[in-house]
Amino acid sequence: MNVALLFAILTPLVWGFSNILDKYVIAHKVKNPLSFAVVAAVVNVLIGSILAIFLDWSNVAFMDCIYPIIAGFLLGLQFYFYFLILQKEDVSHILGLVYIYPLLLAILSYIFLKEVIKPLGYIGAGVLLVGIFMLSLRIRKIKLSIGVWMIIAMILLITGYEFFVKIATMNLSTLHGIAISITSSGITVLPALLSSKTRKGFLREIKNGVWAVINECFTFMALFSVYFAMNGLPVTIVASIGAIQPLIVLLIERIADNLFGKITKDHLLLPKLIPITLIVIGVILVYISQLV
Repeated sequence: MNVALLFAILTPLVWGFSNILDKYVIAHKVKNPLSFAVVAAVVNVLIGSILAIFLDWSNVAFMDCIYPIIAGFLLGLQFYFYFLILQKEDVSHILGLVYIYPLLLAILSYIFLKEVIKPLGYIGAGVLLVGIFMLSLRIRKIKLSIGVWMIIAMILLITGYEFFVKIATMNLSTLHGIAISITSSGITVLPALLSSKTRKGFLREIKNGVWAVINECFTFMALFSVYFAMNGLPVTIVASIGAIQPLIVLLIERIADNLFGKITKDHLLLPKLIPITLIVIGVILVYISQLV
């Protein structure tokens, strides 16, 4: 199997497990999500710095670092919304809606990277949008606790993050890009400490430092997989394979909810399974369209 394809398949598995672990920690361990995000950010800076120590930077130009810095910055901004959303909503709901981003990524790739969108891709886009619509109706029925603008922000940030990861792999070695991105993602979150409420919460959330280390090790593994996948495959394909993540999350979410305590509000499986399956099928069709 192509190594890049293997990493592309591993990425949604790692992210999916990481999402549920984050949800469990936020639901049962954390009192101030933004303060915990800062603790996690410190861990990310440490992980990135440790990796950077073992790399040779003598031939790396400053301009080569710009794109991985931007990718990390967008990933860091994502953290602000991610931890706040996890406190209030089911992971499967949010990921289902967020996974409209491969369409935006396909458009960006078509415009800037000349990756062609074929007719089957448009059919897949239609199926995906039907799934998004059905899931949004379900979420509306159970009353979404967050602003729609937060979901839109997440979609745009994820789109930008993966797009700039792809560009970063064109100008820099994969390990250098990972070290820069994970470090800059952590640095992006640190200004949250300017808030007195976040600072006070940060001191309390340090006790959850072990959880932060475990969670961010998964973040590192996911970023590692994304970079290596993007290094060998078109960005549209990587994003499309990643569309299986909502189904993975839905499965793990159900298991975790039964074993480790309540982490979901919507306990009915079918109303979530049907639209999320349509979303996955739609994005897979986009992926297949790149192969035919």
